[in-house]
Amino acid sequence: ALRVSYCWQFTNKPSPRCRAPPLQRERTAPMSTESQSPAATTALDVRIFLLGTPEVWINGQSILIERRINRSMFFYLASQGRPVSRDELLTRFWPEHSEADARARLRETLSRLGKLFENVLNADLVRVMLDFPHIYVDQLRFEGLVKQISNLPWQIPANEPLAPNTVVLMREAVDLWRSPHFLSGIALPSSLELENWYSLTAQRLVHQCLRLLERLSEHARAVNHTEDCLR
Repeated sequence: ALRVSYCWQFTNKPSPRCRAPPLQRERTAPMSTESQSPAATTALDVRIFLLGTPEVWINGQSILIERRINRSMFFYLASQGRPVSRDELLTRFWPEHSEADARARLRETLSRLGKLFENVLNADLVRVMLDFPHIYVDQLRFEGLVKQISNLPWQIPANEPLAPNTVVLMREAVDLWRSPHFLSGIALPSSLELENWYSLTAQRLVHQCLRLLERLSEHARAVNHTEDCLR
């Protein structure tokens, strides 16, 4: 079994505000500033962290999502990286409710999230999504790096060094994790569909990270950087 001391050292992790690249998009300020949501500002810097304890930061401000159903749906949407149909949300979050009741609950949840994330959450009659081209999600960055790395590290014998640019990408990917758990500590609503999604997603992501760690450890041994090897 792998031990993950190579990358998951938490005590010296920088603040999430410092870890993600800057992302800003100019916006038109709303006419009224009363009860303005943090997302309704002239310049957005939105960062969502799922690889560890889930967090949301907007323009350097930590955002608290108060209700469990609201938190769970927002982080679910962030994890998808794509538009999600309303039917999919109904199936995930309220599989045992009548369609009318489930749709009413979905409208209420989206209304609350829309007030908090006015310029981040987009919804129409069919689909819901976050403004992904203009926000940062650490899970999506990790998956993008995994795709970019591809199978190149495993095409080289384990006792030979990897290309420096490949090592840089692999280290960036594993360093995105702030703990060895996806959505660490989150309490999901009672839904078998949602629990199955979480379990499969967490297993897939952790497996990908452990695979990178193992290969980085082999690379460290190949270049005699024993302090970087798994112990």
